Amino acid sequence: MAMRRTAIRLCSPTYDYVIVGAGSAGCVLAEELSRDENVKVCLLEAGPTDTSEFIRMPLGVGVLLPTWGKEGKWRLTQEKLNWGFESTDNLKKIFQPRGRCLGGSSSINAMLYVRGNKKDYNTWEALGNRGWGWEECLEVFKSQEKFNAESDYVSGSPDFHGSSGKLNVSGKNMHDNFHELNNKFIEASKEVGHTFVKDYNTGDNTGVFWYQKSSHEGERWSSSKAFLAPSMNRKNLTVMTGCQTTRLLSDGTTFNGVEYIKVSGKGKPISRSTEKVSAGRVIVSGGAIQSPQILMLSGVGPKGHLQDMGIECVVDNPNVGENLIDHADVGMTDLMKSNTGVADGTGLLSRLPGNIMQYYQTYRGADAATRVKSHWAHFPVEVGGFARSSPDQDVPDIQFHFLPLKALDHGREPVKDIGYQLKTCLLYPNSRGSLKLKSKDPLAYPTFTMNFMNDEQDIEVMSKGIKMASDIMDASVFDDVRLRRDFPSKEVVADKDLLRTYLKEKSDTIYHPAGTCKMGSDDTAVVNDRLQVHGANNLYVIDASIYPSMIGGNTNAPTMMLAGRAAKFLQSV
Repeated sequence: MAMRRTAIRLCSPTYDYVIVGAGSAGCVLAEELSRDENVKVCLLEAGPTDTSEFIRMPLGVGVLLPTWGKEGKWRLTQEKLNWGFESTDNLKKIFQPRGRCLGGSSSINAMLYVRGNKKDYNTWEALGNRGWGWEECLEVFKSQEKFNAESDYVSGSPDFHGSSGKLNVSGKNMHDNFHELNNKFIEASKEVGHTFVKDYNTGDNTGVFWYQKSSHEGERWSSSKAFLAPSMNRKNLTVMTGCQTTRLLSDGTTFNGVEYIKVSGKGKPISRSTEKVSAGRVIVSGGAIQSPQILMLSGVGPKGHLQDMGIECVVDNPNVGENLIDHADVGMTDLMKSNTGVADGTGLLSRLPGNIMQYYQTYRGADAATRVKSHWAHFPVEVGGFARSSPDQDVPDIQFHFLPLKALDHGREPVKDIGYQLKTCLLYPNSRGSLKLKSKDPLAYPTFTMNFMNDEQDIEVMSKGIKMASDIMDASVFDDVRLRRDFPSKEVVADKDLLRTYLKEKSDTIYHPAGTCKMGSDDTAVVNDRLQVHGANNLYVIDASIYPSMIGGNTNAPTMMLAGRAAKFLQSV
């Protein structure tokens, strides 16, 4: 029997807006909406603050991302800063790290500042989503950005980049930091026909390049660091950490608040008693995994599923949790002749945790000049590229991320030999996953499947991408360091059937889940083009879950952009 919901009538809202989730989108929204001193904003975050030194240090991602051990037994931080979700796919369970702190996943990601292709946004608009074309979105990208990446390796025209925004975009210090293998990737790519470009964020992203990064003077520049931190002293902005949302409050289909419980830094309930906050508008910014979960816990979703979970349906929408998109990724690794990789017998990552405090103490308190030369100021990914899988492709459909190290299972498996890795990413997958509640317990993780390589066209495009990666890795530039191919073997790459099987078994995530609360006006959508939930009043979803189709690149910068765009829509109502 479905749980009966009591109408929540909160007479005078305490806030104009309550935002659930202080991640990449939530921090932008809090800053933008609280600029008006007459507007009161409350930002709720389940995780702790973002004061960990491992968040500040670019290479600290090696500590934050894996959760260290499949059962999470080895944790170097005192707080749980990563939700560490895992799918229920049959062939391969997909690990989905998501940030659990101020800044969300922008506090634990690889800091790559990538906008995608202009066609991505024009496609959104062509689907009927007003105001989401490239030209409109470009203005928001520029307004948010403080571009200081100009160097011999990276450049940015003011036609495409901003200079006075809050988000530092860097690259100029990498000539002090980059590993020789990164140079070899660029030269190898050029050797086999790829073009080197200095700026891939102009709307045309074809070529190989040094990545632009959301960082400044050797430090991560997360959404929290850029947007929230400078706003924390505003009297009309309340930021509450350790507050995990249990459900959204409503009077019928009109939403007017949030119910939450207090949790510890490690996510354990401090008390099972709930507290409430009321607001004129409720914004869910939990990301592609948790936004649909929160909606369903609140009675917004597929009626049959909600009834099965014992939850009364308030808004019947079968699309909540559907259309789960992600960039499938497969790594190709070569072993090295000598000990010159980053993650090797004498390298940084292999010395964890033994020398971790030495690095911690060295980095802490260092000035900018020292920090940018520190091991910890290295970025896990410095170089990559976009390529077309075939000449008839009008935009790149493959992305490359090169790592001067060998990694296994998201860094959760120990590495005993020396290598470097080229990751091949499928930008526009046809395969879709879905997400459901596991139970009506708000602390229980949702259950979801990714369904990678569940479409024959995905397999065909990815097969072409893997062969392109193999060409780059086989280039003569690597001859002096290459020992041999580790995986996948050249025999697998050369055989269509073997490669098909390999892709279905080994495809993994590059950490870009999206689409589970799709934007649009058709019968597959959850929110409209102003990001209000269909069938609900005063309820919005603003994060990567609203992507109606996939962005051709890393999703952090587009998610911050869409939050800025959405804030303008909210302010105009």
